[in-house]
Amino acid sequence: HVEETNINSISAPCWLPLVLSGLQVCTGVMVHGYPMVQHLCGGLHSFMLEHGFNSIADFKGASLPYFTTHGDLVARQQAAVAERKAAKVGLANDQNWTGDGFIAEAESMVSNKA
Repeated sequence: HVEETNINSISAPCWLPLVLSGLQVCTGVMVHGYPMVQHLCGGLHSFMLEHGFNSIADFKGASLPYFTTHGDLVARQQAAVAERKAAKVGLANDQNWTGDGFIAEAESMVSNKA
């Protein structure tokens, strides 16, 4: 279960695709009153209509394939940086410039080519 202090009708449905089947809103009801539950139910209903879901089971767990750890994200970022560095085109230093190939060499280092 998840208990979120600032849960609302927009954030509540976002937890369900991770496999949750319920949200604890006790503190929210104590602070904001029972109408908060009606607001959450209305928001969940709107979310389900917008995405064509008939029941919570239709989208429960749908985000799991995209869920990962911080360590995995760091490793992916490092791999992407290494890949960009490996694919970098251009001259390693000023000694590699040639007089006749200046235009082609300069064009090879343009970073915003379409």
